[in-house]
Amino acid sequence: QGLLGQPDMRVAGNGSTAWSLHWFHDQSTGVLPQAGAFSLPLWAYKAAMLAWALWLANALIGWLRWGFNGWMRGGYWKSRPPGPPTGLEARVASEPSPPKT
Repeated sequence: QGLLGQPDMRVAGNGSTAWSLHWFHDQSTGVLPQAGAFSLPLWAYKAAMLAWALWLANALIGWLRWGFNGWMRGGYWKSRPPGPPTGLEARVASEPSPPKT
């Protein structure tokens, strides 16, 4: 047998054998719907990718400028501005101070 023999292709069904294949055709009672596709030429895709890359480069330069300006004004992290006093701080601030003698 080996490489010179006829391999068992395990073809089964519809009366087929390794030497004779019996195909079938689908049958329908009416007209089958037609498929459609919408496509654009390759240059349209390339133009869209170019526009996106230019926008991204422009936006990145703007973001870097914004970040650098913020870094130059206040450093890496800005401390939060003091808000209105809350809790114990508000109570102490509202009480009158004792008279000094």
